[in-house]
Amino acid sequence: MSLVMKEILLIKKFIPLVFLMAVILPIVLNQTGNVGSTLNFISIILIFAVMLPGSISMNESKYQKAYAYLSITPYSKSTLVLCKYVFDLIVFVFTTLVYSIEALIVPQYITSINVITVAAAFLGMCLLRGFMIPAEFKFGYENTKYISIIVVMVVGFGIPLIIKSMGNAAVANSFMDFFMSLPQYVLSILLFASGLVISIVSFIISLSIFQNKEL
Repeated sequence: MSLVMKEILLIKKFIPLVFLMAVILPIVLNQTGNVGSTLNFISIILIFAVMLPGSISMNESKYQKAYAYLSITPYSKSTLVLCKYVFDLIVFVFTTLVYSIEALIVPQYITSINVITVAAAFLGMCLLRGFMIPAEFKFGYENTKYISIIVVMVVGFGIPLIIKSMGNAAVANSFMDFFMSLPQYVLSILLFASGLVISIVSFIISLSIFQNKEL
């Protein structure tokens, strides 16, 4: 828990801005583009999943020996790596709660979300961070930071435009029809389970990279 607090302290000066964005961004996205609450919520989750951990990595990169110092503390390397994934989960829960509360308070501005939407967003975050975390451990923040910028641009602007232009044709295929025909609880479990499996595999890869990394 203290390691997670370390992550939060690294971005403490951004916390007021983060809270403000968490409140305003859902309203802005729901009032522009008209691409549906599902895509809007997933976009918000991915933006925060890139922005907040990216800010932490940027601060950590200023201290080249940060992990070397942390490695001589009682914390194991697996704990240091796991901290990244726990922080992502906190970001996910925080963003979901803020969005859900806003949907209850101002339903005229924000469309409510269901469990499947939350599960889809969780899977999307796990896919993104499942790639980004091992990449940062392997190549460092400076070599991967531009990927984060591209992701934010694509998620925030590109995907809504593509979906809007393609319309329902984007999901009109037998593969999607099969999944959408499943009971909601089954589909939700599949999405959450898939995200969890991706995160576990990513954690194993990240730990392997970190254990063999020269600090």
